[in-house]
Amino acid sequence: ASMSEPRLFSWGHLEVVKEIGEGSFGKVYEAYDPILDRKVALKLFKEEDFLNLQSRQLIEEAKRLAKVRNEHVLAVHGANIYNNRAGMWSDLIIGDNLSDQVFQNKCSEEKLFDIMFALSLALKSVHDANIVHGDIKPSNVMRQKDGKYILMDFGAGLDNGSQSKESEIVSGTPLF
Repeated sequence: ASMSEPRLFSWGHLEVVKEIGEGSFGKVYEAYDPILDRKVALKLFKEEDFLNLQSRQLIEEAKRLAKVRNEHVLAVHGANIYNNRAGMWSDLIIGDNLSDQVFQNKCSEEKLFDIMFALSLALKSVHDANIVHGDIKPSNVMRQKDGKYILMDFGAGLDNGSQSKESEIVSGTPLF
């Protein structure tokens, strides 16, 4: 099988199709994995961040996420550095984040219960892997088109026992 959409560029074995998000760290793309014949999400840091703290943090985020197995936690498939850009690829989640859903469309109590139940299952599996997410907020939870809630973006996550208390204080989003 092959991908029918034109590609923007290649990154390692992945064929990048389109940009789907951007942050201060870099960009998130929809990409095609020809080896596994499926679409994936590719998170790439800016080129100027190569081999600095942020690049190492992205690889560490991928390692943390790869330890967790739960239907409500983003599944990471790999991480690497190509063309001076650190990146990781994961399941491509098609849907809306909770910022869009909860704050723009008032949620019923039943829907809020479903969200909290899914997040509690996700966080149990995260904590069972001895990881602290470090940045639970509506924009880090996606609702897939099938209605399943997925916890993602472990950039601020901490491996319990490998980080100092100082790093925990500056992690995450203080508002949340």
